Amino acid sequence: MKYLKILLAIVAALVLAVLVYAMTLPSDISISRTIKINVPQSYAFDYLYDLKNWEEWTTWKEFDSTLVYSYPGNTEGEGATQKWNGEFSEAAALTFKSISAPDKINFNLEWNKGETSFSGYIKTKNMDDNHTSIEWVHYKDIGWNPFMRILGSMLDNVMGPNFEKGLKNLKKKLELKYNVENKNINVVSN
Repeated sequence: MKYLKILLAIVAALVLAVLVYAMTLPSDISISRTIKINVPQSYAFDYLYDLKNWEEWTTWKEFDSTLVYSYPGNTEGEGATQKWNGEFSEAAALTFKSISAPDKINFNLEWNKGETSFSGYIKTKNMDDNHTSIEWVHYKDIGWNPFMRILGSMLDNVMGPNFEKGLKNLKKKLELKYNVENKNINVVSN
């Protein structure tokens, strides 16, 4: 019986230590990545302004090849919504909330039937006539829940690489598209 009390005391101390540690973590989480793209800001913004283009560069389909996208209504501007669902993914929706052309698109991402959501934005910044910085951010206030704070502290390490890969896809797609359209380059497919 004495050993059981000691074991329970150790377990209680560990749980308390984890809870205290969790409460030192921030209640707001953020995932943010930035990339420099060799196209004018207006060109990058116009491409991002149409949610249909997001299928081409985001990485979600790499994790679930059965994803099917749908667009109830407009694909451009405030209120534009992209929905997706797949065999291995929960249904989700990305909706443009507000637009500050040619700089910023604020959006909301929801899944788990709206129970889980992130706010976010994609921001273009003119660096010079032919170079643009693009920042992609998701953020959320997770409140006082200690277990959510622990999970939130790991989210950047888990999701950050997907953001990096998505932005690299975006860079490649935009630079090729811009060069083909504006410099009369012919693309030959094999």
